[in-house]
Amino acid sequence: MNLFIKELLSLYKSVGFYLLGFIFLVGSALFLFFFSGNFNIFELNQANLYPFFQIAPYFLIILLPAMTMKSFAEEQEKETLDWLKTMPVDMSKIVATKFLSIFSGLFTFIFLSLTFFFIVQHFSLNGIDSGLLFSSYLGLIFLGIFIISVGIFSSAISSNQILAYILAVLINAFFYFFISGLADYNLIGSLDYLTQSLSVKFHYERFTQGIFYLSSCSYFIGFSFLFIFLAHQKLNQK
Repeated sequence: MNLFIKELLSLYKSVGFYLLGFIFLVGSALFLFFFSGNFNIFELNQANLYPFFQIAPYFLIILLPAMTMKSFAEEQEKETLDWLKTMPVDMSKIVATKFLSIFSGLFTFIFLSLTFFFIVQHFSLNGIDSGLLFSSYLGLIFLGIFIISVGIFSSAISSNQILAYILAVLINAFFYFFISGLADYNLIGSLDYLTQSLSVKFHYERFTQGIFYLSSCSYFIGFSFLFIFLAHQKLNQK
């Protein structure tokens, strides 16, 4: 618990954390209410937050790795990883603590994004579908968990923070954009659906459409656990 509080305080005392939150919230607001285009809620004349859940993954894929990149890369860079191993705490608990502290930061961003809900609700005549809103936010949380897990894995295998950031962005972009795009081109026939089912975007969009599948929940939980497990194994080998 003390280690978790230490990590949490370190995160919330960081100027970078507030900068990332500012970019996420203000950037989203600009696309939703000010910039002309496919994400502008007023131009679409739709009283829902679907445009937000379309644009949010782009921000999270770029911003969350900036929070995870120093998780273990900094420890390796400063050669304090061996010191961490001497602590009377199992490495699995250290990894879990890093994960939970960053997830707390993500949850803060998501919680503050409810501001968009109140704005749209104010201009809506019939209100917003609460079921769809809940499902979409649940999908966004699952997506964030996946991105954080990949980021921690990237930080565990690299002693350079910049490299860890780039690697995390590339892996997340691969799972979100590349696999989905590959399936859309219908290049491998009957295996296209299998390919699509490996895409983060496919499972995330199910949630944003109000479709709740246990298979999508299992996908996010399973792959997130896999990357955390790989990070744990890599750190134990060092």
